Amino acid sequence: MRAGIPLGDLSAGLYAVIGALAAVERVRQEGVGAYIDVSMLDCQVAMLVYQAAYHLIAGEVPGPQGREHVSWPTYRAFRCADGIEIVVGANTERMWSDLCGALGCNELPSDPRFRLNEDRLRHRAELAPLLEAAAAKTRSGDLLAKLAAARVPAGPINTLDRALADPQVRHRDMVVELTDRDGDSIKVAGTPLKFAGRSSCEHAYPHRLGADTADILREILGMPADEVARLAKEGVVSLG
Repeated sequence: MRAGIPLGDLSAGLYAVIGALAAVERVRQEGVGAYIDVSMLDCQVAMLVYQAAYHLIAGEVPGPQGREHVSWPTYRAFRCADGIEIVVGANTERMWSDLCGALGCNELPSDPRFRLNEDRLRHRAELAPLLEAAAAKTRSGDLLAKLAAARVPAGPINTLDRALADPQVRHRDMVVELTDRDGDSIKVAGTPLKFAGRSSCEHAYPHRLGADTADILREILGMPADEVARLAKEGVVSLG
């Protein structure tokens, strides 16, 4: 299935920035520039991470992963009584025991089939319905509270509206309001980059098409104002 966002485009942009920063550092240290070649296909292969390693080392060809993790049967999603799914990352023996406690399945950690992760992995087909049935009896908020108290990583699978309204998302300024010079405003996703001493709310409303054309032509290309005006009049450029 599609991821819903263009992962190839986005990952290529991120890798391109990483490459550009590395090239800038090379200039600083060696005085030599670099030509950066970034392929969207290459980026998606690189993002296969451990799935690629499983195949290249062990010859495995993973199928669809669904709601589970290929290596950790207790790192998965559960549908709760209120219909909300949560993801739990119980990846240690202590977390496994605490997950069972939160679900009211205190007998499972002593079951020989599920004692260690390798046992649980071998018997995941038997374990999954037991955990799913227990989760289905508990509301998501109650289960999340129990898991948080037990320090077991977990979080809800949010719809987009719930994700953007999440208190932590808002606390991190990941939804910001931009206002243009005419007083019109829009809300957009914020930047994940936070810099010490700088407010993460320091944003500018996107300029209208052509708003900076005159400044660029004059300041970067040294074009006289009358020439810029002539180009605009003839429709060669737009001045916004």
